[in-house]
Amino acid sequence: MSKDQTITDLPTEVSVKALLGFEEPCGFSRNQLHEVQAKSLHDHSRINVAANACCGLLAIAMSWGNAPYWAISLWGSMLAIYTGYYVLKAKRNRLFERVTPGQAEFSEVAKGSGISGLIWGASLPFLGIYSSLTSMLGLWSVSLAMMVYSSLLMPALPLVATAFIAATSAGAVIGWALHGEYYLAIASAGLCILLVTGVLRTAKAQVLYQFASNVLHEKSETVSLLLREFEDSGADWLWQTDTSRCVTHSSPRFAYALEEDAKTIEGQPLLKLIAGDAWESGRYPETLHKLAEKLKRREAFSNLIVPVTIKGKARWWELSASPRSSEDGVFLGFRGVGSDVTEQHESAKKISHLARFDTLTSLPNRLQLTEALGNSLQEAERWRRRCGFFMIDLDRFKAVNDTLGHPVGDRLLAQVAKRMTMIMTENELCGRLGGDEFAVVLKDASDSNYVERLAKRIIETLSKPYEVDQNTLFIGASIGSAVGPADGRTVELLMRSADLALY
Repeated sequence: MSKDQTITDLPTEVSVKALLGFEEPCGFSRNQLHEVQAKSLHDHSRINVAANACCGLLAIAMSWGNAPYWAISLWGSMLAIYTGYYVLKAKRNRLFERVTPGQAEFSEVAKGSGISGLIWGASLPFLGIYSSLTSMLGLWSVSLAMMVYSSLLMPALPLVATAFIAATSAGAVIGWALHGEYYLAIASAGLCILLVTGVLRTAKAQVLYQFASNVLHEKSETVSLLLREFEDSGADWLWQTDTSRCVTHSSPRFAYALEEDAKTIEGQPLLKLIAGDAWESGRYPETLHKLAEKLKRREAFSNLIVPVTIKGKARWWELSASPRSSEDGVFLGFRGVGSDVTEQHESAKKISHLARFDTLTSLPNRLQLTEALGNSLQEAERWRRRCGFFMIDLDRFKAVNDTLGHPVGDRLLAQVAKRMTMIMTENELCGRLGGDEFAVVLKDASDSNYVERLAKRIIETLSKPYEVDQNTLFIGASIGSAVGPADGRTVELLMRSADLALY
């Protein structure tokens, strides 16, 4: 079959001349037609020899005692010798083993079938002429059985079947005519026409059906190969559910990801396998609720990241799936792929953390402080209240850094961060702007006394002595404060106002 043959490209018609090998078929090549016909030749070659032998013995038994023995012996010898000669010749030329025989080989088979038909046709004029009408009808029945066999079991080879039917029918017509049964002779001729017409019509359907089956089989093998390669080479795995959202098929990789046996998984609800302990409590994360809704509504989903609990261990999976339907449109379940993206999720989480937090102190960095101040300004505008911002600078920190070194300075900054964190409430967010500069965002600064008390508390707390590497260090803190939106309606203006107040 052609590698790029698609289902929509399949031929829907084939001419009689093409079936008989007299012209090139339309929609596919002659080699493809021969490939389909060769399969029929391979499948029925042994049955054909057995049928000849059995029916030949039956014909001899019917003629025994009616026809002369020399005639029976001569006809039986002709059938046996030619059948044996034909089988030996076919084996020598490896005719029945070729995947795509040429037109010459099919013509050779048709020629042999025609000669075999002549021998069978000769049984009526050669043996039946000496027999009664009853014996003649018996011989005709055996010949008719051989013709029907040819039309039913070898429809994909119309040239071979037609040659045999025509030759056998010719002998039957002559036999009945010699016997004086002209109506039966006409009936034999008419039956020949009906059988040949049936063979040609069946051949069309058989060839087109076999051709389509070959294409579908090739496509199925290609899909299976791609799926095997997908599972062998990729990190993804396949899964499938039924209408009850229970797993009906799981790939070995899927079972391995669940740390379960494939047989144990099948038949269990997909959400139960994913949720772990949360299945009993019913407290699912939001993304699992989203997955459940997609499955319930029979909606396709792609690249859905869901938390998974595998034997108490938290993992993250990426799932994609689409609903399956029968040819009648009946919903059958879901088929999808998944992969473990725990490492990628943790990496993304770490990158996000690094982008928003200071690596030395683990406090929010300038980016997060700026976002928090922007949100506080919006809330202040909305609810007609005030927000605040502290800019904090450590006094005498540069002297410590220069005399004792940066490692000591870094550890001192870490202790400052801890003290700042202990002071903060839900109303404040403290962070590090860089160097020895810290900042505090006050969500609600409507109470000016509270703002002042908080600033004094920060200065008092940070001015207490520090113990760093057996060194007692004394530093102080200066704070510049600004209240929005009075001192600035934007983040930049408010931060600049606090910076000016500091200096």
